[in-house]
Order: sequence, then C-alpha cells, then structure tokens
Amino acid sequence: AIAEATQNRRFPEFLQLIRTGIIPRGELQGSAPGSRPKDYNLHLQEEHGQIVEAIIEGNAEAARERMRAHLRGSLERYNALLRSRTMTPDAI
Repeated sequence: AIAEATQNRRFPEFLQLIRTGIIPRGELQGSAPGSRPKDYNLHLQEEHGQIVEAIIEGNAEAARERMRAHLRGSLERYNALLRSRTMTPDAI
C-alpha cells in the first residue's frame, strides 16, 4: 500500500523484483551464502516499523527521513557485502 501511495509506478515494480530474491538478505547479515540467520530481517522490521509509525502519526517529514535512513542503511549493507566479496580469496 505504501509503494502504491508513492504514486511512483517504478517503486511497486522494484519491490516486486526484490521479493523474488534479487537481494541476498542472509549474506547482508553476515551468514553463509544461501542461508538465513536466526534474526533474519529483525533490523528491517525495526526500520519498516519506524516508517509505518510516522505514516500512522501523519508525520510526512518523519516518514520521509526514516525511509531515507532505511535506504541509506540498505545501500551501506549492500556495499559492505560487495566489498567483502572482493576481498575473499575466491574473488581473486
């Protein structure tokens, strides 16, 4: 519903892509490739919960900032994964 509310047709398309496994979520949390840690998605649930809380409160600015923080964090986690992959002996 939030993706649709953005009125950006690309956002729901993007969410559909990442739901099909394009993002290695387990590896982003430090697990072996193809596995999921016990606390899988806990930080995402917290980030998403903060966004939803701001929306429920009707605080557009807080929702916007929390979404930006979530996207920045996601990008940082993904970049860290890419860096770790390039530093392994298998990548050489």
